[in-house]
Amino acid sequence: MAKNKTWFPWLVLILLYLNIFFAAMAENCMPPLFSEILKDIPMSKAQMGGVMSMFMVASIFFAPVLGALSDRIGCRWIFGISGIVVAAAGGLRYFANSTQDLFVCMFFLGAGYAALMTLFPKVLGSWFPPKMLATVTGICFSSFVLGLAIAMSTSAGLLSPAFNGWRGVTVALGAVCMVTGILWMILYRDRQREAGDRGDREAMMAGFKNVFRIKDVWLLAFFNGLQTTAIMSLNTLLPITLEEKGIPNAGGVVSIMMFSSLIFTIIGGIISDKFGKKKMFIVIGGIATGLCIPCLILFKGPLMILTLIIVGAFSLPIGSIMFSAVVEVKGVGTSLAGTAVGLISMIGTVGGVIGPITAGMIIDASGQAWPGFVFMAAAVMIGGLVVIPSKLK
Repeated sequence: MAKNKTWFPWLVLILLYLNIFFAAMAENCMPPLFSEILKDIPMSKAQMGGVMSMFMVASIFFAPVLGALSDRIGCRWIFGISGIVVAAAGGLRYFANSTQDLFVCMFFLGAGYAALMTLFPKVLGSWFPPKMLATVTGICFSSFVLGLAIAMSTSAGLLSPAFNGWRGVTVALGAVCMVTGILWMILYRDRQREAGDRGDREAMMAGFKNVFRIKDVWLLAFFNGLQTTAIMSLNTLLPITLEEKGIPNAGGVVSIMMFSSLIFTIIGGIISDKFGKKKMFIVIGGIATGLCIPCLILFKGPLMILTLIIVGAFSLPIGSIMFSAVVEVKGVGTSLAGTAVGLISMIGTVGGVIGPITAGMIIDASGQAWPGFVFMAAAVMIGGLVVIPSKLK
């Protein structure tokens, strides 16, 4: 069978990459388009944060359930159908005429996307050896980063003119997500090892109970929650904040941070595999990101560009390393990886919901950007410190 061939794991990696890349574009096309969307649908900054947060709200409910379900029945159909849900919900934004309509569409887009980001560490852990896990996780996670970067840099300046406005962009990206979701269901096959290291399938509730007892899973979950609080807030509010400061093509400028993350996500995974260190990268990355975030609105010109590069080099790569660490946590392995990542993603999405709304409200209430960005900085720094008591290497 094809899945026994040496090339099949690399086909799996390509399929994962394409699905996550286009889903990330479908999600993150919104912030650069907000200036255009505001002409049709008036919104405050807090409401903009709410629109992006609805994407995360769905993950609170769906990530743990879909993760546990994948431990029981495998990843083929859950992942593929979830990709199609992303496509449908993303495309339906074309018909949105109010913030409530956008809330609903982003909620269901998030429901599908929850499975993609929850299941990919489990799939990789099933097909690649531990010594390659951080590297391939970094490569796969870079698809999210690249999708984010391309969406930030092209949605307003290139895609919107090409597809007749922001509504056309949502339909075009939804169509591509539909194709990649169907390709996954046609080409992917579950490996028996995904169902359990001992050859049986853990019952869902038993899996939940086992994972809930593992301290390191909770520490990673709290880190993910605080990091996502900062990063979702930053991605949502930095483009329009820079635009209000008179910086042209703010989405393109912010994409520098994403392209930096793209490069360093892969490099970080390779270095992590080489030295076998994960905790050190997460702690240092959280602190460095926190120190640099406020500087993004203080600096101009080359200093701001340099700061964007530094934030990109640390912020998202540590998330990739965190995901690769889950399979290696004692008591988790590939048999419970879906449940563990589901729990971690659930906590992370709580931060993703609270972060943009809170940061937006702080900025709206103060009339200044810097208090909101200090809030983001504090969150990610505390997140890095939370991991110190863990038994990660």
